[in-house]
Amino acid sequence: MLAEIVETARQQGVRFGAIQIIDSVHSEANVNTDKDDPDEPEDPDAGWGVKHSYKVQTPEGKEELRTNYFYGYKTHVSINAESNLITGLEVSGGYGHEAGFAGGDLCSRSGL
Repeated sequence: MLAEIVETARQQGVRFGAIQIIDSVHSEANVNTDKDDPDEPEDPDAGWGVKHSYKVQTPEGKEELRTNYFYGYKTHVSINAESNLITGLEVSGGYGHEAGFAGGDLCSRSGL
């Protein structure tokens, strides 16, 4: 349906440039990961993903890398830089990374 909207916009004279901007946002699944069996999660379409990693200094003065994880989904969005219109949208398990969607199906489905 989104490809049809993009095509209609093109027919109406909206200009689309060659640059696509890809970004992803996470959404946590509505499950209790502390209670669920990790081998058989309540929401099998969701997955573990990384929100972000950051450095902290321990009480001993050492630098340590910490990572925040989540169980859920990632929504990957492609936006055309010239028109500022969304041209692609895909949802994956939380493990999806936007780099895996750049230049692939996310952009090509809209014909850009």
